[in-house]
Amino acid sequence: LKRLGLKLSVKWVDRPTRRGVSFIDSNGERAIIVMGDRIQPSGDDPLPWEELSNYQGVFISAGDMVALKYCRMAKILTATPRLGANTINNSKIDIDALISSKLDPYEESMTKQLIKKPKIKIATEGSLGGESCPGGKYDAIKLKGSVVDSYGSGDSFAAGVTAGLASGWSIKESISLGAICGANCCQKFGPY
Repeated sequence: LKRLGLKLSVKWVDRPTRRGVSFIDSNGERAIIVMGDRIQPSGDDPLPWEELSNYQGVFISAGDMVALKYCRMAKILTATPRLGANTINNSKIDIDALISSKLDPYEESMTKQLIKKPKIKIATEGSLGGESCPGGKYDAIKLKGSVVDSYGSGDSFAAGVTAGLASGWSIKESISLGAICGANCCQKFGPY
């Protein structure tokens, strides 16, 4: 990750991360079976949380309620429902955009359990595009090549949307950037 130019803040733990098995079909779509406990950041971890107040945008995909509150210090906060409905509900914070997969039953279930609705809800549908509220249906980007592996495409989409919103772009423009990022990711093997 450092070779990609990322600055990392890490709290190492003395236990293995979860194991996963990926199945990729002939169309490049994948399913993952994950085994073991999820290792995620906690707001109690000795990390430079205060630096988040200088960020224009943060996308959080894992963390406890305290970590989520720290992430809210950024100008724009986007999140996945994989944080869990209890974590999001109990934090009582505003989420600018909740980005989920309409094709994932767990994410759909968590989204329906939210008490405080996000300002923007975006539900992706892979090659079918997706839907945002507000905004309505949107189309997927036409690929210049073929799908190699969809692993990381959803997170790449979320990163693009977050960057767009943090730059002051409209929802439509931000989703377009996210779609380009997701499409570029699925034309390569691996998440980067």
